[in-house]
Amino acid sequence: MNVPLDAPGAPAKLEFSRFELWARRAALWLGVSRAVLVGFVLCGVLALISVWLPRFPVGVDLPQHANLFRLWTELHDGPLEYRHMYRVAPFTPYLLTYAIAYPLTVAFGAVAATKCLLSIGALATPVMLTRWLKTVGARPAFGLVGYVLAFDYGYLWGFISYTFALPLMFAYFVAVLRQPERPGVRDILRTSVLGILLFFSHGIIFGFSVVVVGLTFLFQGAWLRRWLRAVHVLPMGACALFWFTHKGQIAYWHPTEEWFDKARAITLFSGSFMTTASPFWAYVALAAIASFLLVARPRLAFSAARVVPVVVALVAFVVTPDWILSTWLVGSRCSVFVHAFAPALLVPRTKDWVGRQWPGYLTLLVAAFLALLTVRLLDFNDEIAGCFKLAKSIPAGTDLQTLVTATELDSDVFGQLELGQVPAWITAEQGGMIDNDSGTNLYYQIPIRRREDFPFPSQYRFAIAHGELARFGGIMRAYTGLPNPTRSAGKWRLFEHPPIHTDDYFVVRSGQSFAAPRADASVMGSPLTIAGVTFAHGLGVHARSFVRLRFTRPGSRFEGAVGLDDGANGQGSVRFRISSDRRGTLFDSGVVKSGRAARRFSVDLAGESELLLEVLPEPAIDHGHADWVDLALH
Repeated sequence: MNVPLDAPGAPAKLEFSRFELWARRAALWLGVSRAVLVGFVLCGVLALISVWLPRFPVGVDLPQHANLFRLWTELHDGPLEYRHMYRVAPFTPYLLTYAIAYPLTVAFGAVAATKCLLSIGALATPVMLTRWLKTVGARPAFGLVGYVLAFDYGYLWGFISYTFALPLMFAYFVAVLRQPERPGVRDILRTSVLGILLFFSHGIIFGFSVVVVGLTFLFQGAWLRRWLRAVHVLPMGACALFWFTHKGQIAYWHPTEEWFDKARAITLFSGSFMTTASPFWAYVALAAIASFLLVARPRLAFSAARVVPVVVALVAFVVTPDWILSTWLVGSRCSVFVHAFAPALLVPRTKDWVGRQWPGYLTLLVAAFLALLTVRLLDFNDEIAGCFKLAKSIPAGTDLQTLVTATELDSDVFGQLELGQVPAWITAEQGGMIDNDSGTNLYYQIPIRRREDFPFPSQYRFAIAHGELARFGGIMRAYTGLPNPTRSAGKWRLFEHPPIHTDDYFVVRSGQSFAAPRADASVMGSPLTIAGVTFAHGLGVHARSFVRLRFTRPGSRFEGAVGLDDGANGQGSVRFRISSDRRGTLFDSGVVKSGRAARRFSVDLAGESELLLEVLPEPAIDHGHADWVDLALH
């Protein structure tokens, strides 16, 4: 009997049918059974819980990237000195990750944007791995391993572009393998675009992918008949060549290459759990692998599309040094490639009941990995909770120096170096500069670059360290010059230097090419003297310099005088400039030479609460002893 659509219960039945249709289509597209699809959904939910339940993810470099996400969004309308200190280099391998992070950071903040990127990697990696496995004739259910890959070695080290590029790599491989013998313009264009996007995601994965595709093409033979399938590499190669010839000088060169050794061999199995080699976690991983092999009892299958990626991954893992062109852990991170492609060689035996359960058992193993990861992430957040208790004492937008790398930077949960850059989460959330690798970024892979011709902040109001005072107190005192921390929370220590201040203003941040600003004295410590006239109050700096002042009370005008200090011995010339973030330049002194009388200024504040004071060399910084004197708010 037919039931009308408006009969009781009909709409619910219609919705159920739509869900069934979606499930059938998804299973067909992935090439898995509906039972395995349920495993994918379960693990996807667990992966998202691992990303979003803990307040902060793990990752050695991840806080630095989040801080740079936030910094990029402030280069246009944030503090003016940010625009002087940093520039955007669009032609870099990390561009795609940062470009996607930019609008997410504007909308949700840097921490949430980072989690969004991790979520994309966590969900897209298993899906695209499954598509690749289906394309090469392997078992698509092995795509569940993609959830482990998304939280593998690259994730623990905070290589967010590396994690983000993994699904693009599989998508590129699928596009290459599915090209017809004589691909048309649309096929070549689609594959080329994927390859170029891969380049702008991560250089190492791009290089690995090109090698794999090239060797696969050679081993499949019939090159002359199939030459159109290789045409897509030409724009990719041109893109890479242009970058390589224009990337500029590397940040630094490490004296040792760090070749394959026992520690790296252990990392092949423990890398999904710890940043450095851990025999305990290696045994855990080996036990899980062995138990799966007992259930699946697989045989090996060989074809060029399956074998070449595994062989290239193994060779790269063994022979590639860890230091190449100032990039660390290049060889070690190839362990992720081994984990990604090895399952393609396995063909489980399904003739008996035990063998047919291998997809369910693999789902169980992956789910256990994700659940364990979440528990460990919560423990890690407990470990760093003291840092964020101290952060409540740091005003928004205030600069921060991290001393964790000089004190105790190893995590009890995830291993070596994991705590080193944790304070960068504070500036990622609250703003301000941080003195660490992201603050002094010179890395050629990253779109946000330091301008080498502009001084970086030389003094920091707050510094954070980590460790027992009995063991690391001497180091903390040596770096901060303070006898004791201002506040402590567990092993986390906060040190505070009172800023230069008067009743009218205080210095938010400053930087200069020589020494540091002095209050009521010249940069060399002598009285403020311009053309023989001594001034009791002011700031002594050295070109090139910047000083950001924040006023302590409302005012209508800011007044004072400028000149070269007599300590310049009659030499040197500079230019003084006062600027507003909103209105640009408010005062420009023109060229000021040594021995000239102090030049007065008066600027209309028009509601401004901060101003940027700069001294520019005209033309060189030599003898640039500059004084800002009689500064007053009216």
